[in-house]
Amino acid sequence: MSEIGTPNLCCSRAELEHGPRCLRAEHCSFGLLIRPLDRLQSPRSCGYLSSPESHRLQYNLFAMVSSDGEPPSYSAHGYLDDELFLHYDSESQRPEPRGTWLDGLVETDTWKKEKSNVKEIGQDFKITLRQIMDQSNLNTGSHTFQETLGCELHEDGTRRGFWKYGYDGRDFLILQPETLTWKAVHPAAGNLKNALEEEPREIKIKKAKTEGDCCDQLLSYLKFWQEKKAGTDVG
Repeated sequence: MSEIGTPNLCCSRAELEHGPRCLRAEHCSFGLLIRPLDRLQSPRSCGYLSSPESHRLQYNLFAMVSSDGEPPSYSAHGYLDDELFLHYDSESQRPEPRGTWLDGLVETDTWKKEKSNVKEIGQDFKITLRQIMDQSNLNTGSHTFQETLGCELHEDGTRRGFWKYGYDGRDFLILQPETLTWKAVHPAAGNLKNALEEEPREIKIKKAKTEGDCCDQLLSYLKFWQEKKAGTDVG
C-alpha cells in the first residue's frame, strides 16, 4: 500500500505513448505494473457513485526527459473512483474527456473549470520538474518524472487531499498536509524538500487545492452523474 492510503494508478511508458485506456493498478506506487481494462465503462457499470461510500478524484502526470536535450513530453490522466475520465498531453495541449458517461459535460462550467485546473497543474509540474532536476543533480541521462495529486470525500463528510512526486518509477517527495511539510523518500530529494519548505505559503496552497478545490470539483462530478442517472431513469 502507498503512503497516501490506497493503491495508486500506475502508467507504463508504453501505455502513455500509445494512448491511455482505463487502467486499474495492482498494489504499486509509481511502478510499471498495470492491468488494462478491455474498455472504459460508465460509473454505474463500474459500480461506483451508487453507494454512500468514499469517492476519489485523482490526477496522474507523467514527464519524459531525454538525454538529447529535447523539451520534455508531458501527459496527464484524470481518474474518478479509479476510472479514467480525462486525458491531456503536451501535443494537443487541451484536456479531452474519456468515457460515454461524460456526454453533455463538456458544455458545463464544471468542465470549463476542469480544463483550467489541468493546465494550471501542468504548469506547476513543469516548474517542479525543473526544480527536481536542478536541486537533485538529475540533469544527465533520460528520466521519467511523475506527479500524483487528488482528494477523497468520505461517507462522514471528511475531506482528505494528497500530493506527491516520483522519479524513475520511485516515490520522491510526499506532501504531509497535517504538518505542512514534505517527506523525502528518495536519496536525492533532500535538497528539494528543504527548498520547498522555505515557502510554506506554497504548501498551504497545495493543501487548500486538494482539500478544497479538488473536493468541490469531485462534488460537481457526483452531482452531474446523479442528475444524468435520474434523467435516464425517468426516460
